[in-house]
Amino acid sequence: MKPAFLHTLSSICHYMSGRIYRTAFIAVISCMFMACSDEPDSSRSSLSIVADDGRGAVLMPGYEIKWYDEASSELKFRNIPDDFAEYHGEVTFVIDGKSLFDAFAIVSDIDSRIYTSAVIYRDHNGKYYLNDCYPMIESVMYSSEVRENREARAVAMEAFRNQLEIENRLK
Repeated sequence: MKPAFLHTLSSICHYMSGRIYRTAFIAVISCMFMACSDEPDSSRSSLSIVADDGRGAVLMPGYEIKWYDEASSELKFRNIPDDFAEYHGEVTFVIDGKSLFDAFAIVSDIDSRIYTSAVIYRDHNGKYYLNDCYPMIESVMYSSEVRENREARAVAMEAFRNQLEIENRLK
């Protein structure tokens, strides 16, 4: 016994006259199934990362964020614009024009400063992380200042996570 869908498809093809119509119909149906995917729409996003330099230039459009892994805090990007990769200063995470929270970008292992608020950290392998502080050592990570900043940012981080989940970009 055929599943209902295959039976319907078979019936439609049977009633269509000519090989060209059947081929075209099957091609259209195949394209529709291939279009269904778990991949996020890479052309749209309500999220952006904006330079906090007075001009408000978008450094990273949200559609360039491929995913965010909550467990490791890794941010995976599709393409990394040069302006973003070389930026060193405050950025603001924005959803639909509403500022969520600020972070310092781009922090790497060559930085000798201590940051007690959110940072976008790039490791020596070129991976990016949205961390609560830098460096990620106990004396900084568990400080009262980092804890207070994390708590103050909690609602905004939840909005960030929710938006990524809506856009199917949360890992």
